[in-house]
Amino acid sequence: MRKYSLPDGVHFVDYLRTSGTQWIETGLYGNLNTGLYVEQIWNNDAAVEARYSATDRNIGVGAQTGGLLSLDFRTNRVTAQPTIGDRIKCYVGNFWYLLNGQILEARALSLSHAFTTPATFRLFAINATNSYGFVVSNGATICRATFRQDGLVIADYLPALDENDVPCMYEAVNGTYKYNSGTGTFLYGTDATPAAAFDVYKKIGGTWKPYIAAPAL
Repeated sequence: MRKYSLPDGVHFVDYLRTSGTQWIETGLYGNLNTGLYVEQIWNNDAAVEARYSATDRNIGVGAQTGGLLSLDFRTNRVTAQPTIGDRIKCYVGNFWYLLNGQILEARALSLSHAFTTPATFRLFAINATNSYGFVVSNGATICRATFRQDGLVIADYLPALDENDVPCMYEAVNGTYKYNSGTGTFLYGTDATPAAAFDVYKKIGGTWKPYIAAPAL
């Protein structure tokens, strides 16, 4: 195992924030083996979500539900009451739910049929094929977004400025910048050393992969 290695040339910032027209397409779909971690500053807006409808085939973090924080996986939902401006850490996936280091609730899911989100994950937005459709959040703030598949981190988004000082997400697994797919420009926070610098890699199948362990229930 080794310390997470980040390139010297990337200018990391504390967060990216959308004004309601900026969002990022990940191109990733979720299934029963997908895990999602998001660190965000709570603002009653969806940070990351992919779904068919509000109650079915759902994986999301920070969806607004009567002012409550909603962590969804298909029809199972768990809620808590954060305060606007709170910096929170949310985990969803592999049938466990965690908020600020405390497990809120875990429910058994029916595995009678295959589950795959019909829409891709979008950061700072809700991406749905029915119900609300595609909705960009207003004020959603992301400090980090990490996707796991079968236990391995497949994408790790860290707020950054590129070499031209354009705010974007640096995707650390593949070493690429991911830019705004909407209009306008992301707001961003102050200079930062990302938390990813303190994670570890695991060598799996001869390849080093950043890894986040699931908390024990």
